[in-house]
Parts: sequence; structure tokens; C-alpha cells
Amino acid sequence: MFPEVQNASQFAAQVQKPCNNLDGNSLPVSAFVPGGRVPCGTSQYEKRGIAIQVPKVDMDKCTQCNKCSLICPHAAVRPFLMTSQELGKAPASFKEGSRSAIGGGVLDNYQYRIQVSPWDCTGCELCVRICPADALSLGPAEKAIQEEEANWNFAVALPDRGNEIDKTTVKGSQFQKPYLEFSGACEGCGETPHVKLMTQLFGDRLVIANATGCSSIWGGSNPSFPYTTNSKGEGPAWANSLFEDNAEFGFGMRKAFKQRRDYLALQVEVCTPLNLRDTLADQSVKMSDELRQALQQFLVMRKEQMHDLLLPKGRSIYHQIMEKLVPLLEKEKTDHPKIHNLYDLPLGEPCNYHRNSRRLRFTLYQRVFVMQPLPQPREDMFGRSSFWIVGGDGWAYDIGYGGLDHVIASEEHVNILVLDTEMYSNTGGQASKATPKGAMAKFAEGGKLTQKKDLGQMAMTYKNVYVASI
Repeated sequence: MFPEVQNASQFAAQVQKPCNNLDGNSLPVSAFVPGGRVPCGTSQYEKRGIAIQVPKVDMDKCTQCNKCSLICPHAAVRPFLMTSQELGKAPASFKEGSRSAIGGGVLDNYQYRIQVSPWDCTGCELCVRICPADALSLGPAEKAIQEEEANWNFAVALPDRGNEIDKTTVKGSQFQKPYLEFSGACEGCGETPHVKLMTQLFGDRLVIANATGCSSIWGGSNPSFPYTTNSKGEGPAWANSLFEDNAEFGFGMRKAFKQRRDYLALQVEVCTPLNLRDTLADQSVKMSDELRQALQQFLVMRKEQMHDLLLPKGRSIYHQIMEKLVPLLEKEKTDHPKIHNLYDLPLGEPCNYHRNSRRLRFTLYQRVFVMQPLPQPREDMFGRSSFWIVGGDGWAYDIGYGGLDHVIASEEHVNILVLDTEMYSNTGGQASKATPKGAMAKFAEGGKLTQKKDLGQMAMTYKNVYVASI
């Protein structure tokens, strides 16, 4: 019997549950969210329990390397940090399986535990195989549910301490909240660990243009959406394009964001220039010293390297600015029209995505989309977004290569993640230009006659492109 998830959303109760019970055809139109949008993080309510065996952790053997969490395709295995006071409130078996965190620095202040979600694990065994200390072994799922369900519920309610830890290491990255969890991907999927890691590194600043394919099926199938948000409602913005135009789709997102953010920066410089002799400066704009300082910090921050935001100090400064900037603008927006213009998006200005829902809006102008409140704060423009174009080898090597080549040659600051499975995975197994010579696929059993296309080498011919392969 599947568990009833506590504090499930209205969407999960009224739409998702009937669909999973095969009663979706009986749903009235009024049950759906206006505009056809799907809330983020609905996969957490499914609790499918499809595994026969799930991993059990021997914490006495565990070296706290976090590799098991890194490789887990469904974010069902995670490390948790807690204080001694928090551990005192934990279930008895959770306390018994916790150990002092090792690694020095801030870790010395915490207790550590690897926790498995028995309802969400698919039993793929990848964590068991990658563990260097043989600390994980498989056991019956029914027994694990009885013993570990309460432990998991306690663990996920603990405070997120990722901001205290350097996320540029394997171990540190896994203390970050995964914004991709419990997807419908196959057990042992090799794509989701990479995208999950991407969400852990860039999280609430991440904007994804996703080509149609496997990654759009496990990433955005209604009504189960695995991209989730943090406690503040922040998380990745995700949108799915056609198969053939994803590079152009993501390129357009980046160009639009850059144009709007540059325009916002120009308006900020008019109100509070870093150089007081700036001829654009409007000396009539009066504001508090606190707001002026926050706006000037924004101007400085937008010129810094993206890598700085991966380090604890840089992230701390970034979040401090963002947490005080928008409330200050809201408080003082009536003091001067130009301050009001920094806070509110004028009618008719393009609106690309909304922070709270984190799903891209496809309306051209706000006045067209009557369901959206007007005007809308500019807080999505003050933040520093990380743009990623994601797709499989069928898109990148074959059908979408022309657009991909154009984007690579454009010198625009975008990131491209190619999930190279060396065949068309989503459509059943046809050969692609990524398929190695001699390899067989389900619908190409005669073997590939030509060499694999060297996409990385071709990209590097532009000299300004960095290529990494995992």
C-alpha cells in the first residue's frame, strides 16, 4: 500500500493522484492550474515503491566520500548533516546510524549520516557498486520501508547546510540540495546523475532549455515534475523546445535575459552611479543609504566571475544582496518614479520567466497574459542566472547540429550539456552520428559502418570553447 504523503499540495491531491490511479479522464477542467502550468516538485508525492531490494548502509564502514549520493539517478541516497541538538530529536535508529562528520572545517560541527529513501529507490545497485568501502549492501525493500521511512522523513526536514560548504568537490557537491529528484527515469539511468549534479551546482540560478528526448520525458511528464524548489520557492527554470531547435531556443533565452539585465543595470546606474561624475546620473533620486549600497553591490556583482558563486563566501555575499535588495525596493518604490521602475516591470516589456513558479512563460508581453499579476517585480533580473542547453546525441550530433554549431560560434556565454548515449534512446534505439563504428543498436542491428562524430573536437576548432567529457 503506497503511503499518503503528508502536506501534499492541492495539485497532488486533485490532479496527480487521480492520474496515477488511472482516473485522469474523469478530471474536470477546473481541477487544473490556469494556463496549463504544472507545479514544481510533484514527483515527491508519488512514492512508487518499485524496488524489490534497496541499499542498507553500514556507517561503521562508510568513509563519507558521498560517491553513493553522486551516482544515484533518482536522488534517493543522500548525505545529511545535523547538530547534536537536532540529532537528539531523531528516531532511535537514525541516531544509531549517525557518526561525527569528518573532513575538517565546518564539518567538525556536525553529525553525519547517509540516508536512503526506500519508497523512491529503484534498486539499480549503482551506489552499492561505486562504494569504495563496501559500506552498502542490498536488503529487502519491505524491511527497509519499515525501518527507514521515518528516518527519511526526519532527514529531509533538517535545515539545508549546503551554503556552508564548498560545492566544487565531489563530497561538497552532495551536501547541496538536489533540485532534480525522484524522476521517472529508468533504474540506473546515466543521464539524471549529471543533470542532478548540475542542479546542485547552480540550483536556484539555473535556467534550462531542454531538447525533446529522454531528458524531456523524465524531466517534464505531466503530472509528475521532478525539478523542485527550495524552502523559498526558488529553483531551476525549465522549458522544453522542439527536437530540432533547442540550441536556438536556449540561445534566445540567454540573449533576452542579457538584454533585459543590461537595461536594468543602466537604470540602476542612473539612480545610483558608481561614478558620481557620470553624466547619466539623476541627482534628484533620493533613497536610503542601505538601498543605495545594495544597488551598487548589484552593479559590482554582475561583473564578477560565475565561479565565485560556487564558493561559500561568494554565495553568502550574493544571497545577502538578493535577500535585502528586493524588499528595500518594495519599501521605497513610492519615493521616486525611477525607484518604482526598478521594482516593477512596465506593461508591454517582454517577460521571460517568473521566479516563483520557475517555469518559463511563453507569452510575448505581460498585457497578453491576463492570469499573471501586473506589474511584476524585476527580481529575476537582479539575480545572476546560469543558462544551460541540454539534450541528447540525436539532437546535438544529428538533427540540431546546425543550430548548435551556430550557438557555439556566437561567443555568447552559454553552457551546453550533451547527454551522449550513442543512440536514439527515447525512440527505441536507432543509430546516431554518436554511435561508434561497428556498434549495434536495437533498430540498427547491422552495425554502424562509419566512425563516431567527434563533436568535442569540432567545437574546439573555434578556440574560445571549453570542452569537458565525463
